[in-house]
Amino acid sequence: MNLQEELTWIFSQQTSDPLRYAFPKKRVVHPFVKGMEPVSNPHDQWQDLICSQDRSPKHIAYINIPFCQTQCLFCGFYRNNARTGLESEYIDCLIKELKEVKKNHFLERSPLQAVYIGGGTPSSLSSGNIFRLLESIHENLNLANDCELTFECRLYDFDDDKIQSCLDGGVNRFSIGVQSFNTRCRQLLGRMLPGDEIVSRLSHIQSQGQAALAIDLMYGLPEQTMEIWEKDLMRAAQYGLDGISVYQLNVFEGGRLNKKVSKGKLAEPSKTSEQAIYFKRSIDVLDQCKYRRMSNTHWQNTTRERNLYNSLSKQPDILLLPFGSGSGGKVEGFSLALETDLKRYIDITGQDRKPIAFMAKQPEISPLISEITWQLDQGYLDLELIGSRYGSKYCEKMKPVLEAWQSNGLVQSTEGLVDLTVAGLFWYVNLSQALVDWLSKPDQDDTPDVEITGVAAQDG
Repeated sequence: MNLQEELTWIFSQQTSDPLRYAFPKKRVVHPFVKGMEPVSNPHDQWQDLICSQDRSPKHIAYINIPFCQTQCLFCGFYRNNARTGLESEYIDCLIKELKEVKKNHFLERSPLQAVYIGGGTPSSLSSGNIFRLLESIHENLNLANDCELTFECRLYDFDDDKIQSCLDGGVNRFSIGVQSFNTRCRQLLGRMLPGDEIVSRLSHIQSQGQAALAIDLMYGLPEQTMEIWEKDLMRAAQYGLDGISVYQLNVFEGGRLNKKVSKGKLAEPSKTSEQAIYFKRSIDVLDQCKYRRMSNTHWQNTTRERNLYNSLSKQPDILLLPFGSGSGGKVEGFSLALETDLKRYIDITGQDRKPIAFMAKQPEISPLISEITWQLDQGYLDLELIGSRYGSKYCEKMKPVLEAWQSNGLVQSTEGLVDLTVAGLFWYVNLSQALVDWLSKPDQDDTPDVEITGVAAQDG
């Protein structure tokens, strides 16, 4: 990548249609900060952290269930088939991890604000193991009175007994991957249930009246038209669901979806420039239906929906405890990831050790980066707040980038407050990574030597 290309990724490119062409292509991963220092003995470091008095004001936890009944074409998180026969042993290991926290009194002073059980597919667990896990969470983690306890699921394997186990175990929020109500679009993705049955299952959960119900919808799918997308949005809204998230389909290089498209076995999904129009239509329809936008991808219908874990996990100074194979977290300035190999995870946990695969000290700039990416996810940048918390030099350093973004139609700035336009909201991940890259540069690189004008806009 030459200097011109590198600066284009930071400053964006001039175009008459920034919603579709502000960048060469859409980034598909969360912003990454360089400069982490790997810890040579992560287990000893973990023991020091877990035995110390916790200092972070807010705590959340993520619990990973690395099993799925089937593998969806679009998913990059598939790890283990649910029929491995290791489910109960895995839950035993999770309970060991949870007991360690209580044994070391780590959460006594600051209760957990949110617990998210994700995967994988947590609903692939048996009803008995679902309840065992939830019971252990309540026994071993210090939960705030209003702790948001989210259970992620797909409706294919989520029967009445499992739903009841969740409710009996204190789950107060369901996050359900619907993706589309259109049966044809669902089948092409490898989803098992037809659209009408999805509606029936959602109605059953909703009728229990005991938990917030949020669903994910996805745009840019093979054979999906704008008419299908609008019907999906309207259908979700008419059911009065507590929350709706909209996500762009990402086609990963070498993934199953990518291979099928390459072989001509599946229609080509929408390009980035087309997905941008779907995103804008999402905003229009959900605004029309009086849903309130909580972040760039999530809308709220009722006050029951807080989307607390997803919001807090992006904020600075949040302590995120990871549990389970493949999970990740951050504790007092350290990032860590647990073993993704299921058998290694089980073996290490059986030795009463935290199954840490990697741990690193975060760079000093990490809290600032978390603040910036969280604010951008909310649709704004408060430069006055950033300056007061982290120093005005960072606001000065961002100034040429923000000016370029404003000129290119991505943001609007008034008196220290920068608001993202619809185009800026669509390119949020690009903007976040751009500021991470720019702020990580040495100070002498603050002013670009290459003019960012007249770059040809290309479809991504």
